[in-house]
Formats: sequence, structure tokens, C-alpha cells
Amino acid sequence: MSDTSNRLALAADQHFKESGREELEAFADILNVKFHPNIGDDTLRNRLLEALGRKAYEFPAEEDEQQKADRDEPVGDKPEVDGMSPTDLFRLNLTPDGKWQGRRRMITIQRPHESPKAKAPHAFRWGRSMMTIPYNKAVSVPYPFWEAVRNCEYKELTQKTRVSEDNVSHRVNHYEKVNRFSLTDLGDDQSTSNLPTSQKDQFRRIAEMTGKFKEYDRRKLVILARRLRLRIARNAEDGEIRDAVLAKLGYDTMMGFEDVA
Repeated sequence: MSDTSNRLALAADQHFKESGREELEAFADILNVKFHPNIGDDTLRNRLLEALGRKAYEFPAEEDEQQKADRDEPVGDKPEVDGMSPTDLFRLNLTPDGKWQGRRRMITIQRPHESPKAKAPHAFRWGRSMMTIPYNKAVSVPYPFWEAVRNCEYKELTQKTRVSEDNVSHRVNHYEKVNRFSLTDLGDDQSTSNLPTSQKDQFRRIAEMTGKFKEYDRRKLVILARRLRLRIARNAEDGEIRDAVLAKLGYDTMMGFEDVA
């Protein structure tokens, strides 16, 4: 994550309360948020939160110095509780078919300077799903599309001149991976931060909550195998099905289900 993206994500987590006017306007420019010059700082802060898909924040009234000194600030992080049962997790659709119900990522793709009139970048595909991401706008995208965008790289060639020990110069090719897009990563969409990022993450969570499917009967194990697109022989024993599912999820079934993912 770039320094700008990191500062923006950190500021958003703090509801932009620590950001001064100059920084607020800089963030507004990054997120393509329009505002009147006379807009209040707190109103602008909520405009930025809205652009990131976050809830508006009710900022307290201004305090004088004595009130600030007397105020007892809470210490420590708020614990995360997702409150999802294995059944809730199982019902989530994390496949390319249908509406994505997993975690999402907030990103912005900047319009290329050399192409000021360029339209949206090409459509990104994941299985049967397709998504076009507009330029200069913070959007919430499913994690598989986020992975597709950030891994959209090409190798850029540069040449350097080297001189050998016998004083003969020659060119050496150097390849560097470069992302095709000017990407700003704004962190997880906070409304989905408790959700799994992939089907593998989904079923690994269920595995951890159920003792590696210890109490699952054959019917449930077969359903799991089908969801993971595993081929299971008709005469396979329950333990074999369970081991195949766990192996697919990255557990080493030969070593007591140690995590090898």
C-alpha cells in the first residue's frame, strides 16, 4: 500500500477526526468528492466517509481546552465479533455464480494522465462474473475482483550499461513488475469486514468452528465435497471424504490436520 493510501485508510478509520482542512481537501480530490469552499470540516469528513461506503459519524460539539483536558479518552481497540454460526457461513455465496456475499475491498483506479478522456478500464472477469470499475471513483469490489486488479501486472523492460573487467561495455536487460493501473487501496469495506474473502476462507472458518467437521455425518460431508468440486468415489468412507475436504482446504491430513495453507 502506498503512503497516500495508507494515510487515507488510517484517517478513515479515525473518521478523519485528526485530519486538518488541507488534508481533508486532498483526500476529497483523491476520492473525487465535490464540495463547496465554505463547507464545514465535519460535513466534509462525512462526505469522505460516504464516498468510502462508510456510515456518517456524529461529531461532538467543539470543546474548549479545559474540556479536552478533563475528557477521559477510552483506551484500547474495540474487539471484533462477527457473530456468525457455521450455518450462517455455509449459506454465504462465495462463488462466481450469483451475487457475491463475502468481503469487499474499497479501491480507486486513477484515470491515466496520458489519456484524460479514457473510458472505464476493461471489464474484469472472475468465472461467469464480470465487473467494470470506473476511473477516479472509490468503489467497493468483491475480493476476487480486488485480487484480479492488483495482480494485473506486466514486465517493464529497462536496459543498463555494464562494463566488464576487460573494459567492454554491454547492455543488461532488467525487468520490473508494474501494475497496469494506478491503483489506490483504501482497505476493506467496513460493512463487510467480518466476512470471508474466499470460499476456502469460508470453509476453513467452518472447519475451525466444528473441530474439523468432527461431528458431520456423511450427507453433510458429501455436500461440502460438492461445494468444493471434489470428486468422491461412491464407496468412499466418511473419514476419506472428510480428509479430502480438509486437504482441499489446506490442512495436512497426514500430520494431524496441521495448517499448511
